Amino acid sequence: MNHTLSQAHVADPDFVRYLGWQLEHELRRRARFAPPPRRPARLLAVAALVLAGATLGAGGMAAAAAVQDAPHKAVRIERARVAAAAAVERQRFFEAAWQETMRLRADAMTSDSEVHAVEAALGAATTEARLRILDLEEVEAGGQEPSDALSAPRVGGRDFVGERLAVRLADLAGANTLLDARMQRARELHEAGFASAAEVQALEQERSTLAGSFHALEASAGIRGQFLAGALSPQQAEREGALARSLAHLEAAAAAETGARAALQAAQALYAAGALGAAELRASERTAREAEAARRLSELDLRLLESLPPR
Repeated sequence: MNHTLSQAHVADPDFVRYLGWQLEHELRRRARFAPPPRRPARLLAVAALVLAGATLGAGGMAAAAAVQDAPHKAVRIERARVAAAAAVERQRFFEAAWQETMRLRADAMTSDSEVHAVEAALGAATTEARLRILDLEEVEAGGQEPSDALSAPRVGGRDFVGERLAVRLADLAGANTLLDARMQRARELHEAGFASAAEVQALEQERSTLAGSFHALEASAGIRGQFLAGALSPQQAEREGALARSLAHLEAAAAAETGARAALQAAQALYAAGALGAAELRASERTAREAEAARRLSELDLRLLESLPPR
């Protein structure tokens, strides 16, 4: 049997808001003048809400739930504000550090590696500040914790999931630009004999990992758009997103394995020439084995996801 409320029993919104105010006022009054409770306050609050629902019906329960959640919403908003303020402060710190680094660079008093490090830190801090500000705006709009689920609904008419994806994509694009400069410099130093092939390979591996993350975010943004357009169900959107992330992990693991094998070959050549010790060679061998295992695990994870029936 279906139990539904008739139109006559649906509470008027103005009445619900007024009732919520009355309940909140009454609970505060009792808390102010009542003697210290012998039972936990949480149990009394729950009992009051149950009593309100039993006495006042559906309208009373809606108002009571709003009263119960109001303090939680306030705490969520305050927490999001603190996190956003801290992130903005961190961004300002690195902006000042970057300006000082540029001044030192103009006077030839700092190295390229230090400049790249500060630029990377500033980029990360800027992205973090933008994300935390979006979190704050989402909490203020909906009262709930931010969600990055690809099937999450819009909040207050805004697609916060898509906005955060766009921020992260911009961050990775900026990181890739910085990495290109580092790779070019590393190749120049390698050709001049001031950097090893392993250093260049490490940067190439980092670039492959970055590319995998970028492709995963691009795919997620596309899936999000399809979900909002109604082309994918929530279950389909989450499944497609999981597949995209798993594929990115596999690409990164494969790149890491390639780099580890190249490093092992270089270590074997140095060992054969007597320029590398046995302990260092064993470390390279272990790294290569671990990279192979990580790639294999990523393959199995992807196969497992692909084997799950779509819903």
